[in-house]
Amino acid sequence: MKTIIGLYESGEKGKTSTLNMLIYMLEMATIGTPRNHNILNNRQAVFKINNLIVGIGTQGDDWDGVDNNCNFFDANHCDLVFCATRKKSDSGSVQRLEQYAVQHGIPVTWIRKNITNNPQNENNMNFQQALDLFNLI
Repeated sequence: MKTIIGLYESGEKGKTSTLNMLIYMLEMATIGTPRNHNILNNRQAVFKINNLIVGIGTQGDDWDGVDNNCNFFDANHCDLVFCATRKKSDSGSVQRLEQYAVQHGIPVTWIRKNITNNPQNENNMNFQQALDLFNLI
């Protein structure tokens, strides 16, 4: 494990949609054809790109969701992971991702989910943040 990125914010702010857009981008970059999926669904995905195994877990509302992602990342020997969590001060999901980072001897890089008060801009904001995350790879 080289890098753990926690995308955090309170519920219903677009973390799942943003990470699903990142999955879509990685599908395009690695296989050329995105799979048909709903950007609102929780999922896990793994990709090999730039000599890295990249894991993404969109579930992050609680300890169990993040724990499931961590187990998925380990099973797939990920080098770089993106995981959703609730607010950075949240007791469950954040603590589990922090614990996972300690197990791997690296810190979590925390990135706050960008939000907008204008619902018409939400998809554009999510897409831009997904692109920013893609550029970290």
